[in-house]
Order: sequence, then structure tokens, then C-alpha cells
Amino acid sequence: MAEFSFTEKTNASFKHLFGIQGTSNTDPSLGGKKWYEEKLASSHIIFTEDIWAQDPEIPQATDQATAQAAATVSGSVVQDRSQGESITLASNGTDWDISTVSIVPEIGYQISDVHPNASYVYSITAVVNNGGGSYTVTLSSNSGVAPGSAILHSRVYLTEDLTSNGLSYFCRSIAGNPFSTTLKDFIPNTKFGAGYSIRMYQANGSEIFTTQGAWIPNWQQGLILFADGLTPSDLGYATPLYIEAFRYIGDFGGGISAISGNINETLRHNGSGFESSAALTNDGIDISVQNTLTVSGALVVSSGVAPSNSLDTGTDGELRRSGNFLYLHTGGIWRRTSLMKF
Repeated sequence: MAEFSFTEKTNASFKHLFGIQGTSNTDPSLGGKKWYEEKLASSHIIFTEDIWAQDPEIPQATDQATAQAAATVSGSVVQDRSQGESITLASNGTDWDISTVSIVPEIGYQISDVHPNASYVYSITAVVNNGGGSYTVTLSSNSGVAPGSAILHSRVYLTEDLTSNGLSYFCRSIAGNPFSTTLKDFIPNTKFGAGYSIRMYQANGSEIFTTQGAWIPNWQQGLILFADGLTPSDLGYATPLYIEAFRYIGDFGGGISAISGNINETLRHNGSGFESSAALTNDGIDISVQNTLTVSGALVVSSGVAPSNSLDTGTDGELRRSGNFLYLHTGGIWRRTSLMKF
């Protein structure tokens, strides 16, 4: 079967990189167009479930401390995956009881014996809140774990993609398990400030800067890519590697239409599927507010047609204003009250 040449694939990749769809090869000998000569723009397909519906609620942060403070305030939108806290493990059958001050343990957080140079790093797979800062946690493994001092990490320990020859590492919910859920939607510093930068470390605590080892993050997919010849194995990094970063965990999805029942209902994506915002519906005739409506300014009831009598057609709760009377349909009939000067 015929195949595109390596040069043709490279040319196509660069045209897509520069936002050009491309209609020809860039090889001048073949009469091709350079990337800047192409007329057709290319664009990425954006899926509704990938849209960050609450990104205006992500505070700007110029340093990591500011980002950590922002995560504390905006905990339902910004998740802090950059810290560690000293704890004590107390045996509770196959689980462990811990008490924390600053970090609330969640599924996917890690516990290690020491940091750095941990001899074990295990992920939390279940959490029970006992109240008062006390929790019972289940770990992905108890091998080597003993009661006593430990570290609770919100930091993300990386899991190597074994099919990539050491070129890529994923952020997994269970460290070291390539089949566990991928942690995605890390907050990019390019828009929200340098405080959200992904910082990578060796297991011994030494930071790996992007100028060393040539690595780049895929923010949305939770993936770290290394350059060929400059992988952790090539450079002899102490593993497992971990990152300090911040994730977007708010609502997803733009406004789309519900197929049945509530036409043009605003929906949002909760990370696994769409759910109603329970805010506003429009059936093509009437607009309805599903919950309590609070008006901070003035509520204006436009002048309308007054009911001809108490038994005139109306909807329970319907309010009308006409002349010097305010009409309310309640109990199956219309009632009115006179508007007096004061």
C-alpha cells in the first residue's frame, strides 16, 4: 500500500502546527506551497465536555504560594496538587487512620514513608472522613507500610508509559498503575500566571528544570513528554518522578440543548457526563427559572392586559399589572389589590 513519505508527514505536521490545513507538499521541486502561502485555515475540534465552564473563577497567580492560596479559596474549581504534610499512620485493620491539618486527603493522593527518597509511594484508593481532621484511608498497597511517621502528598507521582521507550509519563490516579484513571486538565501558566507552572522533581527531591532534560507537559491530557536521548533513564534520574501542579476541577460544558423534556436547557459536564444546571429552561414559549430567583436590582412587571373577571383564564402564581391594580392568580381565581399613593 502506498504511504506518505517521512518528509510529507513532517511537512503536514508543521502546517497544522502553524494553523494551516494545507493543500500541497512544501517541497518547491514539486510545486508545493510554503506554510505561509496556504489559504485554508485549520482548527482543532472542540468538544463540549472539554470546555472549562468556570475558568473565569481561576484567580491569577504569579507564584506558587499565591496559587496554593487561590486553591484554598477556590477549592471547587482549583485543585492543589503541589503540597505535602507530615502525618502519623495508625493501623486500622487493612486501612490506616491519619490526622491532618492543611491537606484534606482525597482518592489519588499519595502516602510515602519519607520525602524525598521514599522507599514506598502508594496512592489513596478510598477515604472516610471521621470528622475533626481525622480520616481513615485505604492504600493501593500495604507492602512495606508500618505505623508511624509518613507523608501525605497532594503531589502527583508520574507513571511511565511503557509503550513509549521512556519518552512519556502519565499522571495517573494510582501511582505506578498504567491502567488507572488519568488525571487531566492541569491549569496552564500561560494564561493564569507563573504560579501554576508544573514543577518536576526526582525522587530525591532535586528539581528538573525544562532546560535540563528537555521535557514539556500536555496540560489537558496530563502527560509529560521527554526528548529522545534526554529521558529520565538516559540522564539517570532518581525515580519515581513527581510533579507539583494545579488542576481545574470545576464544571465542564457550554450551553447545549436537551433532546427531550426541557428544550434549550443549560447543561454542564460534571467530568463523567452532562447534568442539568437546574437554572433556566425555555420550552420555546415560556422561560422558567427552576430555583429561587433573587433580583439585586429592580424587578419590573410590565403593564399587561387585566383579567376581565376573577374567573378569567390564568396560571397559578401569574402576576399582572394594569392601571392602578396588581393582579395575582391564586387558588384557581384572579385576585387584585389597589395601588395607592403614599
